Amino acid sequence: MNANDPNAQSLVVICGSGLAGQMCAAALSRRLPASVAIEVVPTPRDHDADFFYGQVTGPSAYAFNLAAGVSEPDLVLRSAMSFAYGTHYERWGDRSWHQCHHLPLPVIGNVAFHHFLTQTGRTQLEPFLLPAIAAARGAFAHPPERGASPLARAEYGYQIEPSAYAGLFETAGGLRYDRTKALLNDVEVASGRIASLRLSDGSVVRGDFYVDATGPQALLLSAVGVPQERSGRQVRGEAFRRSCERLGPPVRVVRAGGRGWTSAAHLRDGVHFLELSEEDERRSDATPDFEDLRQSCTLTLGKRTMAWRGNCVGIGHSAAVLEPITPAPIMMLERDIERVISLVPVAPEMSVEEELYNRRHRDDFENAFAFNASLYGTPHLPKGAFWATARDQLLPERLSAKLSAFTRRGVSVTFDHEPFNEEDWLIQHFGMGRVPERYDRFAEGAGGARLSAQLDEMRDSIARFARTMPLHHQYMDGLELYIRRNAETNDNDT
Repeated sequence: MNANDPNAQSLVVICGSGLAGQMCAAALSRRLPASVAIEVVPTPRDHDADFFYGQVTGPSAYAFNLAAGVSEPDLVLRSAMSFAYGTHYERWGDRSWHQCHHLPLPVIGNVAFHHFLTQTGRTQLEPFLLPAIAAARGAFAHPPERGASPLARAEYGYQIEPSAYAGLFETAGGLRYDRTKALLNDVEVASGRIASLRLSDGSVVRGDFYVDATGPQALLLSAVGVPQERSGRQVRGEAFRRSCERLGPPVRVVRAGGRGWTSAAHLRDGVHFLELSEEDERRSDATPDFEDLRQSCTLTLGKRTMAWRGNCVGIGHSAAVLEPITPAPIMMLERDIERVISLVPVAPEMSVEEELYNRRHRDDFENAFAFNASLYGTPHLPKGAFWATARDQLLPERLSAKLSAFTRRGVSVTFDHEPFNEEDWLIQHFGMGRVPERYDRFAEGAGGARLSAQLDEMRDSIARFARTMPLHHQYMDGLELYIRRNAETNDNDT
């Protein structure tokens, strides 16, 4: 790297070709200048823990994927993906709710919408969320780009199978990187920096900058002496699939059980299950309803003391492992890659980039961890070892601040660049039964009886609209047919 010569060639080496490596390689290929060459070095265990990224993405996936060369039609035609309005937490303790994706709620007279619910004695936000009501019906439709439709405030992500998702990035258009046939064998370090990678065929790869996408083993970060920050919960994950005749609802379903929790994602090739439990509470015998166990592994949740050291940066599971009880793991991976792109070093001295990346990564992790940990604060969850350990985990101060401010005054405390936005937190608060003790007194200016009637009409109009929407499987069938016909027409025109 030569900061004084913009035409000088540099080499970024991405170690790992699982989901993190493929997403990173595709994104860097299309967004870094041609003066930066990219090389991918696979490892023997690239895909072992990919299913810990979870089965759903957030709304940010659309823009990230498109920038990396993977369009929504690609997802429809080249994978079994389906749409996701969010996650349905079903019988989560004594609560059930749809944690849906939604644009900002109305602000009336400079007063946030939820204060009017508290003022009128309402404890449910879900009836006012079109994606939640549609998901409960099993219905889906794309939000319109403009207009006053109730659907215009809805957002969506995707239900995915991580290995197939990785394949989409591996075969995306516009890729410009080399991939070694040999696997990583050893990491050579000098003065706290990576000097080279020695491969299984004896060859050596020397880069200017290294991206660790090797998963929880973090082969590169470990080599430069970056340990786990603290001992987190150890959990075992098992992934299954069950065939089904028809595509299910546009929502992942998460249920609490004695051993841990189970999520079910409804894809077009079946229902994909992910079960998380204590490491010593693994499944004792196969469940007849499931096809063969696809993947299983045991991981320690938590983060490393830093995500960037010297000339090496970790992304995804290499830097932090979050519980896939929310879309947090894959949202963090997207944000990691975006940070790498914005901070790719231009000189051998990388201390400024290192400090910025580590600070932002630490904040992202703490904010995402707080959102995940908050889910374990509801009463009547099972009493097994998994749940006791989850409840006893050290909670960040920022979570206490959020919960206290909301329950006492209905105030949404926000921190800079949070992965989960104010609407995400608001939906979780109401879903878990956190009702503010007070409301903003300026809400009283809206008029009691008139306001209550307006809220009733808003609720009823959302319910009426949801009943007009096509079921998820009908919409997917029609969309796939439309995309295929459009592709055939374009082929004929050329």
